[in-house]
Amino acid sequence: SVCLGLLGTLLHLGYQPHELAYIKPATQCEATQVIQLYCQHVGIACQPIGPIVYYKGFTRKFLEGHTETSQQLLQNANLAVEEISR
Repeated sequence: SVCLGLLGTLLHLGYQPHELAYIKPATQCEATQVIQLYCQHVGIACQPIGPIVYYKGFTRKFLEGHTETSQQLLQNANLAVEEISR
């Protein structure tokens, strides 16, 4: 993945694992990803499944107003990014 390449390059350039983080604030896939294993292996803070998970039927529920609003979803994603960046 692009993110895996970026993190590897940043480490190669001299950044320390505690200076980096990875988050996927929105996803459809809840399975373990290679980048999650890599981050765990080298000590990079990682949140591979963020606050927004697009499950089967999400779009229909969203359009019907049965999920959080766009503003709430974006706020949750923003809070998750802020949290991992501390």
